[in-house]
Amino acid sequence: MRGAAPPPLAALPGWEGEDHGAALAAFRASAAAAGPPWDALGGALARPGDPRAAWEGAFAPGAPVPAFLTGYWEPEIAAALAPSARFATPLLGLPPGDGPWPDRAAVMAGALAGHALAWAEDPLDAFLLEVQGSGRLRLPDGSVRRIGYAGKNGHPYRSIGQALVARGAVSAEAVSAQAIRAWAGAHPDALPALLASNPSVVFFRWLDLAPGRGPLGTLGVPLLPLRSLAVDPAHLPLGAPVWVEIDE
Repeated sequence: MRGAAPPPLAALPGWEGEDHGAALAAFRASAAAAGPPWDALGGALARPGDPRAAWEGAFAPGAPVPAFLTGYWEPEIAAALAPSARFATPLLGLPPGDGPWPDRAAVMAGALAGHALAWAEDPLDAFLLEVQGSGRLRLPDGSVRRIGYAGKNGHPYRSIGQALVARGAVSAEAVSAQAIRAWAGAHPDALPALLASNPSVVFFRWLDLAPGRGPLGTLGVPLLPLRSLAVDPAHLPLGAPVWVEIDE
């Protein structure tokens, strides 16, 4: 027996109160960068008219898919453009060549230091900035510069949170950035070894973005609060619109 057809967009919980114009503008920006078939569809939806009607005329919901959602933020960390005793953790630019490049332990020992864009004050802040992939550097003169993802060193990523869980230092239910930070504060001498247990390193590039604009996503389009979503292209094409319902 075939399953019941998904309801129309108009029947989705919360659809009535959605800001369809804002959603359409966000979709069109991503669609233009995503290429076929989304760019043509985004262009077609640019015609004047009712944004809600445009959505309902062009799309129908597919079958619901359970997924795990996490939040994203753009960290702002203390950093400097030159190394010092205070600012000693390099934030690396992408080296020339095809890689793989040295792993994190080697980087922490000084490898690739000549490719540093800036130097962070706190090594854990620098590590978490790599996890997020972009951020804001608050420099000693009070100015802020933006950096974003440029590549990886080619080594596998290993979660330091899961490493702490495996050691019994943090429970699986409690592991979070806050829990990792609390552990690091209580065990500063053990932090370097924990960070080195993840051989993956993220490289950055400078971003010339207005202060009020979000960081760049995979498509090179600034992320928008409550409008942008990171997806796995193996399961969902980049640029495809997604309706999210969250069980709180």
